[in-house]
Amino acid sequence: RKHIKSLWAGDKKYLAKKCNLRPAVSVVRLLKYPGYQIAFTMWGYLIIHMAMFTAGMVFVYLVISPIREDGFLSWLLKLLTFLTNFFILFTLMKFQIIVIRLCFLQDKNLPQDKEKPLALKNRKAFHNFNYFLFFFNVILGLGNCVLRLIKSSLVALMLLSRIERTIMPQGFKKLD
Repeated sequence: RKHIKSLWAGDKKYLAKKCNLRPAVSVVRLLKYPGYQIAFTMWGYLIIHMAMFTAGMVFVYLVISPIREDGFLSWLLKLLTFLTNFFILFTLMKFQIIVIRLCFLQDKNLPQDKEKPLALKNRKAFHNFNYFLFFFNVILGLGNCVLRLIKSSLVALMLLSRIERTIMPQGFKKLD
């Protein structure tokens, strides 16, 4: 409220220097906002429902249909085989952390320190360890990239109808 009153008085000292508010442009934006809000809400509603329909179809195709055709036990065995890969991946990730902590990090400087310092011992063994897990970490990185794309797509999908929030990342907000 205080800022709005100071804007009415023509005081713009708290605004960024790049922000050039002209009265005519501000009033036009005021007129556009309700229409844009309704349009963005409608598009968001439509796109979210299309995404929910697609997710439902994928669920039916991957879960319901195989259970109806092959039976629950066959589907469960296929699911366990599929999930075993992720369990092995998760186990190897934790294994890396444990091995690094036990074998490659130097001891604490002081007994009251919470963590070991970021200094290596057994460098040759560390390089061998790194060499053998390199390709595993490449595959892990590819999976992480795909998960990041999926997460950002879901967040962008949910924020599409919110006109007051940008779905663009930092640095690209002006393109929104």
